[in-house]
Amino acid sequence: MLFLTLQACGGRIPSTQRAQNIIKSHFNHYGKKYPETPFGGHKVQQIQILNLEEIQRHLSYGSALLTLDNGAVFKINMNFLYKSPFGWRQQGWELVSKSNSDS
Repeated sequence: MLFLTLQACGGRIPSTQRAQNIIKSHFNHYGKKYPETPFGGHKVQQIQILNLEEIQRHLSYGSALLTLDNGAVFKINMNFLYKSPFGWRQQGWELVSKSNSDS
């Protein structure tokens, strides 16, 4: 009985570290696949998770700031979907804003 209670309470949103890994992997792959985009040819250097919220069971939403190796900073929204037994995956994303850092 205790096992069922613990399983129902945990894992409703991805951890911050897992969300960062999903975002980094997705945008590094996206930059290789679509070189004409602002992400093309640039690696993700830093990700700052702003918030993670549960939309419904096995579906969550997060906002993050991405910093690329060229200094560009993007604010993105991403949906995360939990698919058993593989865990959390990226479901969709949108670009909210872009700013260039003069470094």
